[in-house]
Amino acid sequence: MKRAWTAAGILAAFGIFIAVFLSFSGRTVAEEHQDHCICGGNSSGATAANGHTCATVTWTPVSTAAELLSEVTDTASETTHRYIYLTGPIQASQSMTLAKNVQLHICLNGQTLKAAKNARLFYNGPNNDTQNNSMSICDCSSGKTGLITIADNTTMSQYAGGLIYVGRSFTFSLYGGTIRGGRPGTGSGNVEVNKYNGGTTAHFYMYDGKIQNGVVSGTGDSGNSSYNGGNISVGAGTYFYMYGGEISGGTANKFGGNIYVEGTAVLKNGTISGGTGTYGGNIYKAAAGSLTIENCTVSGGTATTNNGGNIYLTGSTGGTVTVRNSTLSGGTSKYSGGNVYCGGSCTLKVYDSTLTGGKTTNGSAGNLYLASTAEL
Repeated sequence: MKRAWTAAGILAAFGIFIAVFLSFSGRTVAEEHQDHCICGGNSSGATAANGHTCATVTWTPVSTAAELLSEVTDTASETTHRYIYLTGPIQASQSMTLAKNVQLHICLNGQTLKAAKNARLFYNGPNNDTQNNSMSICDCSSGKTGLITIADNTTMSQYAGGLIYVGRSFTFSLYGGTIRGGRPGTGSGNVEVNKYNGGTTAHFYMYDGKIQNGVVSGTGDSGNSSYNGGNISVGAGTYFYMYGGEISGGTANKFGGNIYVEGTAVLKNGTISGGTGTYGGNIYKAAAGSLTIENCTVSGGTATTNNGGNIYLTGSTGGTVTVRNSTLSGGTSKYSGGNVYCGGSCTLKVYDSTLTGGKTTNGSAGNLYLASTAEL
């Protein structure tokens, strides 16, 4: 029996042929972007683990730096919630600041978004008190290969927040994708949360994704968040909430290889690992900071010249640090507290947690060091 071919059938067969050809030739086929929730999921009406009710929205494709800049800075449009997805790799033409009232949602869609050379990618800084801005980033691709990074592997010229600066009255949410490799000359490596010079506050919510390999090359001091925190710095009066994901491989010349906390940090259901700093290889909590760790793994941190391989806690103005249902392991310090150093008048409370495998190269208390004024 002779088969009748329809136009639709011919097109479908041709599509299959192209896909097979690209597969055997080693080229990848871009996934078709589907409408989804801002978190990257598609379970409309379901309550997601990140605490919101998923709702499917329609996304607009963006393929060039000019189109991206327009979505970020356009003041003529009445559309305040803007949902965009990348159709290919983009390198920004400049550091970008959101226009007033813009709520920007970016789906990386498995693509790479690079900052302009020697510039931040997004800067929402000290003059944005009445801007009513927020931004979220997700990655709906099956391989979760979406990436935000710098233009090339060189030190960036601007300070504070190598890739993303979360300034006062601004909210940033990370649902997926990877932020990697910010390297400012001075300042926190990948994400700076800092209300700076007054104002209300700033918030960073991390539900999933990865923040990796940020580098702080400036020396700074423990009272200036803009010089500490290889991956993330949380300034005074600001907030960082981690509900999942991974933070790893950060390097700080001074305090907090992965995270520096001068404000409030609540870390839950995440992994923090492989950070390097002179004090606090993975996490450094400054005197005025507040820190809670719950259901987390903190491991492999290195304090190269001082104390607190995984975590360094200080509290000249007091403050309680709570660790619950977590594992702190494999930290290394030159002096005291391979896993945790608790100094000053800081109060450390540990519940149902494991401290193991900490060591020092030239000191004592491989797992936990408590100063005379600390309480446990």
